[in-house]
Order: sequence, then structure tokens, then C-alpha cells
Amino acid sequence: MWNLKEFESIYSRYQSSGLRVKDFCCNECISLSRFFYWQKKLKQAQKELERPSGFVPLVLNSTGSSGKCSPDYSHLSDSPPVSGNICELIYPNGVRLRLPLGRDIREIERLIHLYP
Repeated sequence: MWNLKEFESIYSRYQSSGLRVKDFCCNECISLSRFFYWQKKLKQAQKELERPSGFVPLVLNSTGSSGKCSPDYSHLSDSPPVSGNICELIYPNGVRLRLPLGRDIREIERLIHLYP
């Protein structure tokens, strides 16, 4: 039984061979159904790598205040923007996380994982 990494190597050999799938599989003693099964798995894995994660980087400048993040999710907000020494994370699903700056990063990480 193959894993994805092993099939990547086989698929690379297939692509560089210039052969039709049927001929390549015959030469390698691989059943067509097995080849197409792993080809589908490989393409799905590649699509998942290309898919954006949905997270927006949080940028803090040297003074500890929040810098400009992109994209801007302020259009999702019905409440006034935060100011002062507060960091506000707004998830695409609308969940807001407001924290005073200077909190321990591990505590912030635990809070972020509560709202995936």
C-alpha cells in the first residue's frame, strides 16, 4: 500500500515518461484503478494546500499597538472601533476577541483556539 509521498514519486515518473496512463501502468505493473485512486488523492491534497486558511495576520508595531492588518474586516462591525491599548481580533464568522495589549501570548493563543 502506498502513502501520498510515495505516489508523488510515482506520479512524477509518470509525468516525465511521456506515456499514456495505461502504458505507464502496464510497464510499472500498477492497476489503472489504483493509479487513478491515488491520482485523485494527490489532486485533493494539492487543492487543500492552495486553499487559504481564513486567518489574517496580526501585525504589532514596536510600541505594542496594533498595526494595519489586511484585509480589513471593519465592515463586519456594528460597534465602534476599539482604541487605546486594546487588541481586537475579528474572525470572518463575526466572533470578536478584545484583549488588553501586553497579555501573555500563550494566554492569547488559548483564547484563539476556543473560537476556531
